[in-house]
Amino acid sequence: MSDAIIRTVGLTKAFSGVQVLKDISVEIREGEILGLIGENGAGKSTFVKLINGTYAPTSGEIAFSGITQRKGIATIPQEISLVGDLNVYENILLGHEIKANRFFLDRAAMRERAGRLLRELHTSIDPDERIDRLSVAQKRMVEIAKALSHDAKVLIMDEPTASLTQNEINVLLHLMRQMKKRGVTIIFVSHRLKEIKQVCDRVMVLRDGDLISIGPASELTEAEMARRMVGRELDMVFPPKATPKRQQVLKVQGLSVEGVLSDISFELWKGEVLGFSGLMGSGRTELAEAIIGIRRRTAGRVFVGEREVDIRRPSDAVRCGIAYLSEDRQGIGV
Repeated sequence: MSDAIIRTVGLTKAFSGVQVLKDISVEIREGEILGLIGENGAGKSTFVKLINGTYAPTSGEIAFSGITQRKGIATIPQEISLVGDLNVYENILLGHEIKANRFFLDRAAMRERAGRLLRELHTSIDPDERIDRLSVAQKRMVEIAKALSHDAKVLIMDEPTASLTQNEINVLLHLMRQMKKRGVTIIFVSHRLKEIKQVCDRVMVLRDGDLISIGPASELTEAEMARRMVGRELDMVFPPKATPKRQQVLKVQGLSVEGVLSDISFELWKGEVLGFSGLMGSGRTELAEAIIGIRRRTAGRVFVGEREVDIRRPSDAVRCGIAYLSEDRQGIGV
């Protein structure tokens, strides 16, 4: 392992007098994958935003070796921040477009460059497709390709595997290992401790803005990581499942959405957890959207209890006692 590429001394950040990061002093080594873990609100995103220059520290210092905050650091943000009206290749190369001359873009070269990056991620996304026509998982892959396009020396990945399939996650972890071999330093923020254990050299644990520990991933089990994150023993991560009652709460018959879903039927019982699985683009999200009235269905009936209901918009679903937590907080969620 090489010398430190980033060093923080007494790094502190406060918002309106409330400290969210307290006196953090760490060294991030060149060519390592550093896992950054902690509960929601622990200070993970604040820490990486201080590193990439989004925030200025309230106190403390950040020293860089061989890079500056403006150049050499790329970030895959937690929230998707693509321009919906532009297409994929324009988003990937936004801000560092390939030019044919002083006035015109070399769009053919941009398409080729974006396509090559997408192929590295083993995704079949069309570089000419508009961003607002992509799924959340596809947008996430475009964000990753955009970060890779910078050829950065430091890559910050803030929850990059959220919404990805297991196959896509495996491809991304493999790509991280390849970048490490090329000397790229990666800060990997994730709640998925299995991924942290698989790919990281060291693990940095934050809790309530405090640095709890930083050390080799090989010396920590997933259980120990979780204990350090929450500050107590976790005897029971998930409570035991209740036995579903033979009481129907939701029934869907023959639901279809033109070009997406065909003749979907199922029943949901009181107290039951019903899972829907499938590859990206298989129709899972579209099914949920059709049930709650975001997406227009071309056929099908929906029953709440024993009563058939006519749900044409989300407000109808709410009145029927159906709530929806979307995969996209900034789009459908809003």
